Amino acid sequence: FNFDPYIVSAYLRHTMDDHLNYLEYMMGDKTSINGSLRNEHGRENPFVIKYYEIGNEEWENPIEYAKDFKILYDTIKSLYPDLNIIAAGNHWGGKEYITDQMNILNNSIDVYGWHPAKTDLVNDDLPDTLNFLSIVGIPEYAADLEIKNHYNTCRKYNNRREFKVGITEWWSHYGDFTNWIL
Repeated sequence: FNFDPYIVSAYLRHTMDDHLNYLEYMMGDKTSINGSLRNEHGRENPFVIKYYEIGNEEWENPIEYAKDFKILYDTIKSLYPDLNIIAAGNHWGGKEYITDQMNILNNSIDVYGWHPAKTDLVNDDLPDTLNFLSIVGIPEYAADLEIKNHYNTCRKYNNRREFKVGITEWWSHYGDFTNWIL
């Protein structure tokens, strides 16, 4: 497996300036205001950040989140075009939740992430490796129809613009995951 680390930022508690200042601190030139602060803190060179997720499990109001995300995405992308920006998805919201968000986001998305932290995703008839693949979004191995539907609904929008669909957090079981050996 090939995993890349990513940064998650708060959605409701951060303003546009908070996001931009943080990204400038992490990725900006050392002559910028926040880049020079990073330099003062002992790190001269910018960090290499490939993925930046805005929000985490935004269940409450997917329409407002998508509208705000689009504004943040367009602004951040204009400054950091190589940064992959992740929209915090919610597979428990079903197809309508995804469709509502995608209709607003259009081209303003690089990765649509979701967190399938449900105990009923584990299929006891599959070996551990295939259970893992089913949970991280490989639809051929989907142990849960909800994951497969979520994946296919998101993929339907690739006709507009290529973007990735992926897991940005997962658990096999909430109390006991000692049976997972990868």
